[in-house]
Amino acid sequence: MATAVPNSYSVDSGQIVRGGRRPPGPTGNLAMDDTTLGGGFLGDSGLALGNVRIAIWGQSNALGRADRADILTAPLSADPALATFDAGTFDRVYIWTGSAYSKLQPSTNNGAAAGQFGSEFGLAVRWMRETTTGNLYLEKWAASGTSIDANMFKRGAWPYTTALSNRTSGNAWLSANGITLDREAWLWVQ
Repeated sequence: MATAVPNSYSVDSGQIVRGGRRPPGPTGNLAMDDTTLGGGFLGDSGLALGNVRIAIWGQSNALGRADRADILTAPLSADPALATFDAGTFDRVYIWTGSAYSKLQPSTNNGAAAGQFGSEFGLAVRWMRETTTGNLYLEKWAASGTSIDANMFKRGAWPYTTALSNRTSGNAWLSANGITLDREAWLWVQ
């Protein structure tokens, strides 16, 4: 039996991706098994996932290259709730600011250049629409021209040292605030 999938925004195409039907996953529903984040968060509604952290790393495009003004024009304007999300604060979505996780406010602390947004916006919108409890913690980090197979994971070399420092500081903040994560995911933007 297929399950309905709601509309979402695709940063790649700049279009609203219309919802439709998707066949069940390997567990018989859209909720993924314990080894993955996907399906339940990205396809079912009303889930209680607990706290999840997604690291968004990569080249400078990982920070965001979509213009916030586009939210008010077609085809995105077909979903008026996007403008509401963009103008406000996400109650259960936090972003790493260098010293703390703060509530995501697309207009001020999304980690992108002024007037732009990245994949964090779509993830935050989906989180608010499709989950009932738990917080989403986002960590954005990027370096211009870096490659996933260059020094990204070479201990002691930049950019690995910067990414590791951000992750270590974020872990310490979560621990100091008594926050445990139920799941973590990592997204690379080339």
